[in-house]
Amino acid sequence: MSSLALQFLDSLEILFPRACLVCDRPLYRHRLCSRCTPRIGKPDSLDPLHRCQRCFSQIPNIAEYPTRECTACTLFPPLPTSIRFLWEYGDLPRDLIRAMKYRPSPWLARWGGAALRSQILTLFKHPEWDFIIPIPSSSINMRRRLFNQCHVMARALTKGTPRLGKVSTSLYNRQHRLPQAQLTHDERLRHLRDRYGYKGPSLVGKRVLLVEDVLTTGATSSAAAHAL
Repeated sequence: MSSLALQFLDSLEILFPRACLVCDRPLYRHRLCSRCTPRIGKPDSLDPLHRCQRCFSQIPNIAEYPTRECTACTLFPPLPTSIRFLWEYGDLPRDLIRAMKYRPSPWLARWGGAALRSQILTLFKHPEWDFIIPIPSSSINMRRRLFNQCHVMARALTKGTPRLGKVSTSLYNRQHRLPQAQLTHDERLRHLRDRYGYKGPSLVGKRVLLVEDVLTTGATSSAAAHAL
């Protein structure tokens, strides 16, 4: 997305900041009310020692598994080798993500990236990557939203911490189709083939962090990982 479009959207939010960006509750000098601000979980809820080391699903006795991976990841390992997230999809996080995606709000995307940055040392043992690559939006979403929320999140994630890695937009969306939220589970899986393309330098031997706003079936992140 162009910087001019982002500035335009930011200007609208600055000119009309009298309501929460999620629930429209009247506010003064704030953009997100306390009722709509998701709480980052207790340290134990984000600690990889209490979760599958691959998909990050919560398993109390994960130490008893030889590979420290859940049975599903052992039998059907996803392409991404290490998946991490801040919240389970529900309640406040769900409402915030929907507002960020569909209203839309670059400010909320930056807020999400900053929240991720604040917990990056808890989520990853070695938070340093050669490239940080946001999931690209389809042309339909770009025309509707005017920005890629994953790209905005990636930039916020690395703000002030260049050692995390370089943000790259070398991954691109080849398809012009309906948003994922409008597709069924089977339709999402059928659209995996050739969904993304990559036009950057070789990634052989490189560490890459994919940034996605929400993970449901895992089809999007798997397709992106396949392209890379």
